[in-house]
Amino acid sequence: MTVHKGLAYVLQYVAPVDKYAENTDMVNNIAKTMLIDAFPHSTSFDAASKAEQHGSKATIHEALVSRDFVEYGVGLQLPPGWDAMVDEFSIAGPQIAVIRIHPPGCDQSIPGEVPTLSVIVEDVGREQMTLLEYKEKSKEYAMNMNGGGMTMMPPPQITKDDAVNVGNFQHTLEYTQTFPNAQAGGHMRYQFQNLMTLHKGLAYVLQYYARQDKFDDYVSAATAIAESLTITDLPPRPASRLEFNSQPHGLKVKVPETWSWLNENKDMGDGRMLVVSFVSGSSNKPDGIALYVVPQSACKTPQAMAERYQDIVKSSGEITSKEGGIAHFTYNADGKVVVVYCRDRYVVECRSEGERVTHHNQDDGVITSVLQSIETDSAKRSNCRYINTHSRFAFDLATSSKVLEHKWGTTSVTYVPVSDDEEQSVPIFTIEVNHEQEHYPDLQTLEARMMAGNDPNNPLKDKKIEKFGGRDFLSFEMQREEKLSIWGPSEEFRSKILLTLRGEESIMCKWEVAGRDWKRYERYLAAIMDSIEVFPEEKDVP
Repeated sequence: MTVHKGLAYVLQYVAPVDKYAENTDMVNNIAKTMLIDAFPHSTSFDAASKAEQHGSKATIHEALVSRDFVEYGVGLQLPPGWDAMVDEFSIAGPQIAVIRIHPPGCDQSIPGEVPTLSVIVEDVGREQMTLLEYKEKSKEYAMNMNGGGMTMMPPPQITKDDAVNVGNFQHTLEYTQTFPNAQAGGHMRYQFQNLMTLHKGLAYVLQYYARQDKFDDYVSAATAIAESLTITDLPPRPASRLEFNSQPHGLKVKVPETWSWLNENKDMGDGRMLVVSFVSGSSNKPDGIALYVVPQSACKTPQAMAERYQDIVKSSGEITSKEGGIAHFTYNADGKVVVVYCRDRYVVECRSEGERVTHHNQDDGVITSVLQSIETDSAKRSNCRYINTHSRFAFDLATSSKVLEHKWGTTSVTYVPVSDDEEQSVPIFTIEVNHEQEHYPDLQTLEARMMAGNDPNNPLKDKKIEKFGGRDFLSFEMQREEKLSIWGPSEEFRSKILLTLRGEESIMCKWEVAGRDWKRYERYLAAIMDSIEVFPEEKDVP
């Protein structure tokens, strides 16, 4: 083996022990004749071979390498020999994508020797954050995760927290942090720079960090990459939705998939019936949205309906008209501004649920579209259904549940059917849709996968074919151990996998919860699978 300009070259010869000596002379001759030469300048970055990976394109213009990660809305200009690729193994979270950037010729096995650059794209649309709010969240995360109880190290020292104008980036958060160094012994101090901006519900961060004594070596290159970074809109995807059906009121209404539904069918005692209420997905700016029906309304115009509703809530004020036959007004209740939208005999109220926020954060168009989506419907039962139009599946949701969609890459949806419980683990249900059939020619059927071998280190239990929603699923169970804290005991987690095939796609459902709570939440999995529907390729999503 040898190393040449950042590349390791190894000629490996393997043979049975009793046959090894037969070919050693030939192998040695091959080794002597092998030539190692520098790559031509134009191919110092192999653009062609990486052009279509992860939805990215690569071209070379003069001395710079242009990389476009269309699926993430990111374009980069890199120095010759630098590389950038999506980190498929990032554990940052389901709403976060990470693009790693690194210079050539660095030994990545030596901690601190390699300056690390990353473009982090985070979906913060449901949180409706401003840039300053996102910066504060990032600072809090750095202080809590990089210091204190998580690492038993002193918290980071903030060195800069200012507005900037670096390409598309508008703010910088910089700090230093000490970490233990196992190889060198003792500790090593790192310097971090986070350039950040927001674009249409997505946060873009260019993070550069290195050992403090090496930080200046690449800071100018990191700044040049930051200045070159372009941000474009993500490729359009069909929008998912929640669809609530009310049997008592014979109606159906469509709302954003980021909302959670709470309760339905309550007589308010003042001439209104509460059909259903929702809470928007934001954890720091939650809004309450309630749909009412006035059953005995004889009002013939939106204006007349709004005037009657003002009498019910004992308010007055200007009533304005909106497109689609909707009347609109506001009133104050309990220190909150309540926004009211009226159409026919239906009324939507929206108000902030945040303690220090008096006005709601929902876009006016979102609320009016909810009201306009109401249809009379002969529903056989009341339910709230999640419908994924992009990957063509649907299932029923429990009250107070939450759905998280991934905006990029493989279609993946995370569903939490219960609200957080400090004393109990929270079950997680995920669905992933993969175009993988071409990679597994011998596993084109569930029966073939049923016969596939098990991993002896993690054997599959209760392997069988089950039918849900008129479709066959291969199901099995698995167990794993996870250490939840440095000093605490390990926790056993139990999961059930359900796999079905649709054309060239595999659709995998995974239900996971702590083993001690398996029986407690088992009914939620049964409710999901009893309601699940995987739409055929040739059928339109209703």
